[in-house]
Amino acid sequence: MPDDGGSPHPARRGWEILAGGSALSVLAVATLIVTLRHDRRAPLVAAATGLLVVGGVLASHVAPHWSALSDPYPAIHADLLSWAVMLAEVAAGLLLAVAGISALRWLPAGR
Repeated sequence: MPDDGGSPHPARRGWEILAGGSALSVLAVATLIVTLRHDRRAPLVAAATGLLVVGGVLASHVAPHWSALSDPYPAIHADLLSWAVMLAEVAAGLLLAVAGISALRWLPAGR
């Protein structure tokens, strides 16, 4: 991959990173739709999406380089704003997972 000056912007880092982020966005929109429709599977979808967001974002941006989906912020010396946005995304994923898991506990048995 050509040197791009350490840009954290996905379009400059590779299409794989852009595709991974887009997939997480599609999952988030799908979770919103399922939830707004009051589907009984919404808590499970929310919990799974939240955990996928947390795992995907941390694996991509915090873990050392491991695949084409890697864009490790320590290696590219990402700026403070990039770290703040990434950590906010992880926090949102955690909240979504916790909300989904909590809602699962309130579902009637046998459904």
